[in-house]
Parts: sequence; C-alpha cells; structure tokens
Amino acid sequence: MAYFSKALSKNNLSKSAYEKELMALVLAVQHWRPYLLGRKFVVYSDQKSLRHLLQQRITTANQQNWIAKLLGYHFEVVYKPGSENKAADALSRMHEEVELKGIMSFPVCMQEQQIQHEVRNDPYLKKVMADLHVNPTSQPGFQLIKGRLFYHGRLVLSAESKCIPLMLQEFHSSSTGGHSGFLRTYRRLAGTTPFEAVYGRKPPTVVRFLQGETKVEAVAAELVDRDEALRQLKYHLTRAQEQMKRYADKKRKAYSFEVGEWVFLKLRPHRQQTISRRINQKLAPRYFGPFPIQKKIGAVSYKLKLPEGSRVHAVFHISQLKKAIGEYAVEPQLPEGLEIEPEHLEDPEELLASRPITKNGQRVRLWLVRWKGRAVEDTTWEDESVLKSQFPSLSLEDKAVVPGEGNDRTTTIGHVTNERPNPAVWRVYVRRGKKVGDNSVSDVAKGIPDS
Repeated sequence: MAYFSKALSKNNLSKSAYEKELMALVLAVQHWRPYLLGRKFVVYSDQKSLRHLLQQRITTANQQNWIAKLLGYHFEVVYKPGSENKAADALSRMHEEVELKGIMSFPVCMQEQQIQHEVRNDPYLKKVMADLHVNPTSQPGFQLIKGRLFYHGRLVLSAESKCIPLMLQEFHSSSTGGHSGFLRTYRRLAGTTPFEAVYGRKPPTVVRFLQGETKVEAVAAELVDRDEALRQLKYHLTRAQEQMKRYADKKRKAYSFEVGEWVFLKLRPHRQQTISRRINQKLAPRYFGPFPIQKKIGAVSYKLKLPEGSRVHAVFHISQLKKAIGEYAVEPQLPEGLEIEPEHLEDPEELLASRPITKNGQRVRLWLVRWKGRAVEDTTWEDESVLKSQFPSLSLEDKAVVPGEGNDRTTTIGHVTNERPNPAVWRVYVRRGKKVGDNSVSDVAKGIPDS
C-alpha cells in the first residue's frame, strides 16, 4: 500500500472540482505507470461524474489533454461517496507513534541558615559585619540588609562555603547553565559547515535506518539506499586519504640525529632576499656547513654550533638538516652574501615603465625596475604592492603608464630617478598576445634612450 500527493499550482487552484479530480486521476496513473500497463485496475473516487469519463463530451482543451494521457490503460472508475470513504487521506495523515518524555525544571532554594552560619564563622566577614553595626559607611560597598551581608547588592558567601562548588557546577558545568569560553565561541562560529552557511540552520542528523521503523515499503527502500550510499562515500573517502598518505610517505622517512653529529644546513628559508631575483637562482648552493649539533630541542628541532658572529637563529627543524658523511673542511664563517646587511640591500634606481596585468582574477600593475649597480639587461618587472611594502619612500604617484588601448601602441615614458633632473625618454612597443585563430606572436621591443 502506498500513496502519492502533489501540490497544485496557482493556475490549477482556480479550476473546477471536476478538472482537479481528473488531473489527480491522470497524475496517479502516470506515477504508477509501470504497475498498471497491461493490467485492468479499479479507480475509486468520490467524484461521481468521473464514472462517465470516457463516454462524456469533452468541452475544453485541458480536458482533451488529460484524456489523451489515459489512452492505452484498461481501468474502471467506481464511485464511492464521501460518507462511506471515512479513511480518505488516512495514509498521508498517519503519523508514527513517538514516545514523548517530559522535562521539568524548577528552582531549588539554597539553605539560608547555612549561608549565614558560614558568614558569621568567617573571621574577615565577621569583622566587616561588626564594623557595619557600628558605622554603616565604614566598609565601602558592603551593606547589612535584614541581617544578611551584601556587597554591591549581591549576597556575600564565605570563601570556605559549601555552596560555591554547587554554584560552579550549576552555572558552569551543567547542560543548562554551562557556557563556552571566548575562544570556543569564536571557533564554533568560524567553523560553520557549508550547509549552515547556505541555509542558516544546522544540517539534519542522519540516523541509520532500522527495519520496522516505517510501514511504507517505498520509504524503507529509499532509506536503505541512502545508508548504502553513505557507507560507500565513507569508504571511498577513507581509501583516498590512505592512498594520498601512502604516496606522501614514500618521499618521507623517520630519522633523527645525535648530539655531536655533523650535519649540513639548508638556509634558503632564512635568507634575506630582495624582490629582484638573481638570474642564476638554480645554481645557488642548497646546503652549507657542516656544523656540529649542540643540543636536541623537542622531538624535531636541533641547536647547531654556528660560526661566531652569525646573524641566524641557531635552532632549526630537522627537515632543514642533512647528515654529513665523510670528512669535510669546517667553514670558519657562513658564506659571503648569505646574510645581507640592511644598508647593502639593492634599491631601485629607475622606474622605466609600467603595465597592467590580470593576476589571480584581479587587476594589478607591474613596474619595470632598474636596480642600482645592475646593468640595463637586469631590469625586472615588479608588483606595485611589493614595491610599496619594500620601499615605502619610493613615490609611484603621477608616473607615466602604458595604456591598454590599441593592438600596437607607442607610449612615451619618463624615468623616475633621483640622479638626473631631466629624465631620459624611452619608447616601449607592446603587442598583445596571440588569440585563437590569430597567427600573430606577442612581442615586446624596447627602444634606446633619446640623446
């Protein structure tokens, strides 16, 4: 036994009762079509006019449309008055029995006599009460009201009162009075699930289906399929995580060092680099040393004995160390150029040109920078935000830029320099990149400064 229901649209709500009943009949037959084709079935309805459905005269186009959908079915409409059909909508309105358990909450009065006894036996509070009896203003903030001691309108308890653990339990650790801390509240709000962020409510709890929970066979089958889909999802997610871990572990190994061993040090993460990268960056040394291990700090950190005067922190993660096998000459100091003094950092000498680009979906501007002590061939394109952060004193306002109009364009660009009062003029030719179906090739040609 099963039931089927569907809400009516605004247009269908204005139709007559006969058209609504006819539409309900057609929708029900289409819903159970696999079970009704090729078989004779009986339709019970409280609409008497449906008995003559196939013999009556069709008057509207909507009726012709509905009747055409019933062709090919062998059925009989039986009229059942509403007075005899007392079980109408019984399946759709039937609810499963749910056991309800009531929750009662009521206040519990504290023992006032016990509180007063504890206050009178406390040496400090006893002295406060005695002073208040002599002079009510002798103890600021304290008041005696009907023999009870208050501080700023709140009842005072002794430091050794037995009510304090009870109050802490009720107002901090109980399910109704407990509260989460500041950081917990922040993490709870920041860790909102995608479902809650979209729909504004908690996601529904998925409870495993147990046989016998529902009497509708279609609902039971759907719940079984849902549980199977969740089981497969959990299995495949776990297998994917294990596979990623297995491939990642192939490139890792558990190792440790002993105090006194010599290791090479990878200092690249600690190098002070300017925004202008060296051309032969791949040929730079990867490890330096070796250096002896002085102390093991924690499970994965080691302190090395670096040369005197080194301006690098001596504690390093194990991932930055490599065991030295064999005999090596001990370096008296770190390699030259590893630690760069602030006064020796490279500064921009001239800003030759600028151009806008799209980076990660955002519009940014790049500047063509010529560095002090470098040749013209070593000029680099640098991000405007990086230049402002690295060189706050560098002014980028009112500088000529390369406009974005035109395929081939020539723009006169003035140098930004602090050495020459009359900057030289460059001409920069830029051609846009090749598009689909276009045989042009993007190129950038730089002219020579005008003499």
